[in-house]
Amino acid sequence: MSRLRVLIVPVRAAVLMTSACVLLMTPSFSLPQEELAIPVRGEPAPAKPIRGAYQGPPRAIPVLEPIIKKTCSQCHRFPPPETLPKKAWLGMLNLMSDLASAGQPSRPLNDVRFDELVTYFTTLAPDDLDAKPWTPAATPSTRIQIEHVASFGGTLAGLSPGTSHVKLMHLWEDSPGPQLVVTDMMSGWIMWAEPKDLKAGLQKIIRLSNPSHVEMVDLDKDGRMDLIVGDLGTAAATDQKAGSVVWLRRTGKRTFEKIPIATRLGRVADVQAADFNGDGKLDLVVADFGRYTAGQILYLENRSSAGKTAFTQVPLAKIPGTITLPVLDLNGDGKPDFVALIAQSMEAVVGYINTGKGQFESRVLWAGPNPVWGFSGIAPGDLNGDGRMDFVVTNGDTVDDGVHFKPYQGVGWLENKGDLQFEYHNIGRYYGAYAPKIADADGDGDLDVIVTSFLPGADQANQRKMALPGIVWYEQVSPGVFLAFPFPDDTCYHPTLEAGDIDGDGNIEVITGSIWLRSSPFSLQSSSVDIWRMRRVGATRPAR
Repeated sequence: MSRLRVLIVPVRAAVLMTSACVLLMTPSFSLPQEELAIPVRGEPAPAKPIRGAYQGPPRAIPVLEPIIKKTCSQCHRFPPPETLPKKAWLGMLNLMSDLASAGQPSRPLNDVRFDELVTYFTTLAPDDLDAKPWTPAATPSTRIQIEHVASFGGTLAGLSPGTSHVKLMHLWEDSPGPQLVVTDMMSGWIMWAEPKDLKAGLQKIIRLSNPSHVEMVDLDKDGRMDLIVGDLGTAAATDQKAGSVVWLRRTGKRTFEKIPIATRLGRVADVQAADFNGDGKLDLVVADFGRYTAGQILYLENRSSAGKTAFTQVPLAKIPGTITLPVLDLNGDGKPDFVALIAQSMEAVVGYINTGKGQFESRVLWAGPNPVWGFSGIAPGDLNGDGRMDFVVTNGDTVDDGVHFKPYQGVGWLENKGDLQFEYHNIGRYYGAYAPKIADADGDGDLDVIVTSFLPGADQANQRKMALPGIVWYEQVSPGVFLAFPFPDDTCYHPTLEAGDIDGDGNIEVITGSIWLRSSPFSLQSSSVDIWRMRRVGATRPAR
């Protein structure tokens, strides 16, 4: 899965260090996202002969190394053996050999035997990765007190929590807001809550198939806010064309009708709206995550006329693994551009520059160092206050390979150096890092970072052994320097996070959504949405 790598169930990580053209035209793949069960890697897998492969006598590792590096760099950057433990490589290699022959174009492994691949990677890989317990700042914060405010939900339709997206938005014209809108990819429900009336809980809006992402738009320009939804179409990882983009058009005070805009897509992880061609109508860009062979980045040009909804589909890249597509002006020319966070072994941040009239030029802004990097989230913001838009990125996806604690997982800052050049800085190592948000949490005038952990395959005993919190606040204490402060939460099942001042008291509230991919008595009783308050020391509650 992965979103989630999609849940995405979510999403993953590294990229070709080649031209954007090669990056966006070359299919690449990562480990399988199994149905709803967490894959167990390293179990015996059949080492089938590869048709057309070298079948001569086995060769020594020094002889093999240049051959394997060339062979295993056809679709993505070469994966160093030390990026995964020995037990994970056999399943990975079986998958990669199958996909190499099935890809378009085919890249068969003609120069190496399968058993040579297994010998090379399992000999050079470590028994286990050097993953140490997570460590917070040496001294607890004296500026912020973190308190749990409320929990919503639990299960819907008899399923474990499946919260794929939480978003604050001013949805209702007769309420000052903001309202909290929630999508549940397991039950299919889209819901809302009034943060100023938490006792009312989550209220149902409408039910789709497996909604993954929701945005507020006034698509028909009638003065009422609508919703646009990316729907996976299935909770299981698949290349079937089950996904869709759905417009929830307002028909009344709290009522909507479903209008499909694009159907028979792969699993849709994200959809964003902007007037990309300058004709006054909102167009859409779609992250069709797919799985291995399905998947694309899609531009939907709004050709609607009075009384008729019509969108023209323009594929921008045929590639699986796009997680999200934040819209922003990358080059300062006043036109909306967007950035694609691509996983599934590509592991890249790719900018799409709007050249006008619905045309885009793509450019790799930064690429992860290996194809199991595990990209999982991105947030734009001017982190250092220099007037240029930076990005905070997380690489914490583990659903594909089942290796839950990787020492290279964590939170990074892509500093904008100008002219679309970005430099990576480590903010902090954090297992399962997901869903970054940027906010001035402590009110000191600079921007901080808040991140969740999503480790659906790791049981809580192992999470606690690693001293791993479910949410971390990275306080920026000087330019580019961050200290890590944990929330009092040890459930690492949060693929989505929102942050904002929901009650007007000047304090930031943090809202997390939870997904449990394995049913258990605990998961069936757990909350689907939690709200936390980051109370600045000395601040008081607002009058109710």
